[in-house]
Amino acid sequence: MLKAAPVQELSEEDKRRRVVFANKIIRMIDENPNLMQRIIWTDEAMYGMINRRNFVYRAPANPFLQFSLPHKSAGVHVWIGFHSAGVIGPDTKVW
Repeated sequence: MLKAAPVQELSEEDKRRRVVFANKIIRMIDENPNLMQRIIWTDEAMYGMINRRNFVYRAPANPFLQFSLPHKSAGVHVWIGFHSAGVIGPDTKVW
């Protein structure tokens, strides 16, 4: 049986960079208390798309099993942003 499991590897360097970023933001807020009101935070997601780089394929009966996936399958791309004055979006694109 083939099972796909999404994974994201985080290294020790990733953890160190997060701490450096958090400390930098804290210092910047101390210097400029209105900083957070000037930032637009955004995120995006893709639904219905198969992205082979983010999946691990396991087949215990045949570890050399190979199969084809469409290069670009149908799906929806969703983007949204927010800031101190409200929400921007969501914006969607269907392909």
